Formats: sequence, C-alpha cells, structure tokens
Amino acid sequence: MVIWAFGWGGSGGGGSDEGKGSGGGGPASTITPGPSSSGPVNSERPGGRDESDNGGSGSGGSGGSGGGSDDGGDGGKDTGGGSGSGGAGGAGGTGGSSGGAGGSSGGGIGTGTGRGLPAGSSLPDCRSGDAELTVRSVKDSKVKNTWAPGEKPTFEIVVKNTKSSSCKVDFGRTAASLTITDAENTHVWASGDCPEGSASALIEVAGSGQAKRTVEWDRKRSAEHCATPSGSASAKPGTYLVEVKVDGLGTAKVSFVLEKD
Repeated sequence: MVIWAFGWGGSGGGGSDEGKGSGGGGPASTITPGPSSSGPVNSERPGGRDESDNGGSGSGGSGGSGGGSDDGGDGGKDTGGGSGSGGAGGAGGTGGSSGGAGGSSGGGIGTGTGRGLPAGSSLPDCRSGDAELTVRSVKDSKVKNTWAPGEKPTFEIVVKNTKSSSCKVDFGRTAASLTITDAENTHVWASGDCPEGSASALIEVAGSGQAKRTVEWDRKRSAEHCATPSGSASAKPGTYLVEVKVDGLGTAKVSFVLEKD
C-alpha cells in the first residue's frame, strides 16, 4: 500500500488544468507590478503651456509584464511641443457701398430742386404731352408780378411730370434759357448772354412730381458774348416779358412790372 501511494504521487500524468497559463504548459507566472516610471508624473492637463520650441519627448514607463497592473504608462512629463497655432482668420468681406449715381442739382440755369443725373442717363427725356413747362414771377414762392424799386425780380421755372414714371430734363445753358424783353420787344437780359452754369445739367423729374429752378435778376441789362449793352446799364420802370425755353418742352412766358420810384 505504501509502495502504491508513492507511485501515484510521482506520476506526471494528466491532472486538472487549473492554474495553467494560456499555453497550457504549466502554472501562470506570478503577476507582479511593473517597474515604476523613470520620470516624474505629468501633473499638467493636456495642451498646456509650451515650455520648449524643440519637441523633446518624455520617456514613459514600460507596462508590467504579463497581466500586471499598468502603473508605468504615461510616465514622464512632456516638455515638448506646445499647442498648435489657431487657423488663420478669413479676411473680412470687402465693404464699402457705393453712393447712388447722380450729381448735384446745381449747375445750368438758376438753382433748384431735383436729383442730379450723370451724363448718359438712361431715363427718358421729359417731352411735351408728358410734362408741362411753366414760369412764374415769385417772391417767397408766392406769385408777385409787380416789383418795387430796389427789389430783385425772381422767376421760378417749373417742369411738372404728368406721367407715373420718371423722366429727365436738361437745365444746362445749351438746352435751357431765360430771356427778358421790354414792352417794345427789345432785348434786355438773357441767361445765355454771359453764361456761368454748366453746358448740361440733367435733373430727374419723378413720376407725377416736378422739378424747379429759380433765377434772380439784378435788373442789370446784358448783351451777347458778355459785351457791354448800349444805353442804360439798368432796366427802367415798365412792363417786361420773361420767356423760358427748354429743349423738348417748348416755351413758357410771364409778364411783370418794375414800378417807378
């Protein structure tokens, strides 16, 4: 019996597989902690301050052998490259709105209202039948046909658009004129005798709207080409006729009186 027990305990025959490794050749190796990291633990959060321009990498500890605990990973402090630079910002849009086309309503005969237009404007011209031309002798926008000595007669030229769509009128010195004659139809003064305004002065007349020009006369007589008029330099008391012409709109007239002293 003693001999049999000794022989069974020393046998290398197949026993249970408990405690064997995955290879099945014997017990698994003892699980031990891995070696500690060779460098200090990184206490900073990722993406921290860039401490060096050169990207030196910290040495991390090796993991434990076999199934040991992974105490050695991510060991050394990374003093290498810092955070990446942000993307280049896009260029801002090109701003700057251009102002609306259109010049001043000044220039040409007299001064007045209406939006100035550039040469070559595509707006149709104001024409008789679609627009009306009138002239008045006024003071402070009220009709005044009699002027006392020392007062300067003022004339208001009006182009009224009878259509619903806009048109343009040219108040330039080559397209519009104002002439004053006396009771004998003798030339007294004209806007074209010694012109100062622009050769062309295009003005928009809005649909169902109007454009105005105002001319003030200083009672001085004039002659063509800025020549010195014959006779007296100033107009005498009496009745006078104002005649306005505008290309495409015909002629408008009004009379007024210069009173005696």
